[in-house]
This record gives sequence, C-alpha cells and structure tokens, in this order.
Amino acid sequence: MTQNGVECLKRSAKFPSPEMAQSAIRKWSDPAQQAFTKILKGQIPSVHTAERPQPKQSKGLLASLFGAFRNRPSAQKCETCSHEMEVLEFSGRGAVMLSPEDVVSGVGQAEQCWECGRLYCAECYPSRPPNTCVCGQGRTAVRHVGGATYRGSLRLVKVRYVK
Repeated sequence: MTQNGVECLKRSAKFPSPEMAQSAIRKWSDPAQQAFTKILKGQIPSVHTAERPQPKQSKGLLASLFGAFRNRPSAQKCETCSHEMEVLEFSGRGAVMLSPEDVVSGVGQAEQCWECGRLYCAECYPSRPPNTCVCGQGRTAVRHVGGATYRGSLRLVKVRYVK
C-alpha cells in the first residue's frame, strides 16, 4: 500500500473515540443488558442461581404445617431439551409481559400444552410445528380466553428458568 492509500483509508474509516469504546464495553458487560439481548434473540435468559423468593407464610403453627408446600411451583423439564422451568403465570392475553427485573432474574416465556401440560422452552418452541404438542390432542381446537384467540394445543406462559 502506498502512503496515499493509507491516508485515504484513514479519512474514510470512522473509528470510535476512546469514550465511545469504553461506553460500549460497559454496556455489553452489564448482566442486565446481556439478559435483554438474549430475550430479544429468542434465547432463554441466564439462569438465576440466587435463592428464589418464597411466598409469605401465615404465622400460625397449623397454617405453617398445612400450607408449607402450597403455591410453590414445581420444576418441569422442556419436552425436547434439558432446560428446567417453573410455570409462574398464564396471562390469558396471548402475550407474556416481562419487567426488567424479571429478565435479569431468569424469568422468560415458554409454551405449554393446554391438554397435557408439557412445556417447550423459548429456544425449542420456534423450531417446532406451530401450535402442536407431541400428545396430539387439541390440534384443531380454538379457544377464546380473555379477549385472545388460541388456535391449537399450545399457549404462552411466563416461566422461571431453573436449569
């Protein structure tokens, strides 16, 4: 390359300032930003390893004995891979709303069969045939729930990824 070619390249190439480069590095090293990027790319959020919040218990002895295991979601495996998740809620609106705190704490979306309850994680359900479960039930069903129309056997649910 000649000196003239190098000067032309310097004028045409735009390199970020050191401040802009540091800002970009800080932005992409932020765990919250990484979690949002994963969700937007259709991947599951990072599994949150901290202790999961437990529902508040009554103070009575009988209430604590009889209600110790009530309202605790149980972990289920994805039907096609090894991801484990706990179903948190079904909105009934045809969508799952995730707050920034949800995304950072490992909460995301998954599809669940209306009939058998099987789960498909966010990475597996886009590659499956739409609105069908391996159980084969309800493939032609049409349900109207909360203003949303569900066709087929799967619904979108909010889950916490455990593993």
